[in-house]
Amino acid sequence: MIKGLLFLVSYSSGSSAISGVLDTWAKAGVFSYMIPFLLIFSLVFGILSKTKLFDNKSINAIISLAVALLALQFSAVPEFFSQIFPKVGIGLAFILAFAILFGLFMPKDKKNNGINILLFLVGFAIFAVVIISSFEGFSFQVNEFLQKNGVLLLTIGIVVGVIVIVTSLEKPRDKRKFNVATPLILPNDD
Repeated sequence: MIKGLLFLVSYSSGSSAISGVLDTWAKAGVFSYMIPFLLIFSLVFGILSKTKLFDNKSINAIISLAVALLALQFSAVPEFFSQIFPKVGIGLAFILAFAILFGLFMPKDKKNNGINILLFLVGFAIFAVVIISSFEGFSFQVNEFLQKNGVLLLTIGIVVGVIVIVTSLEKPRDKRKFNVATPLILPNDD
């Protein structure tokens, strides 16, 4: 009877009820094993179904089940998921806030590729920060690698970005211009 009353008292407010359920799920391994299993299973099954590698749903399901179970055999996958997805949520919130604030000043009637490229670059930068910061707790030594090669990687990224921007902004050329591969036909002067 006293346990029942304590249960009711502890779950009387809304926030503690939700946090209690989430704590119970966390203790049961829902976030560490069940959700990563479902995510890996569904991604592998979707990729196998889309590529039609085996063209048999039963085989795709068996392979997806095996890959998902093998991925969870060691603690690396649940630890990585616990590192990356909270940061992904923060990154998505930042992108949403940036898009909302940027949308206030963006002209509504004009289509501007420069703005789209800027939004892409901001999203890519946030993606890179999320991925790099998610590897901090692992033995991949990403921080040491970035300290040694960070400037080189940044330079390569900037050069590739400039090349992509310049080539995407180039206007298509006129196809009627002279082509070296076609023979030159001169008018007949008889």
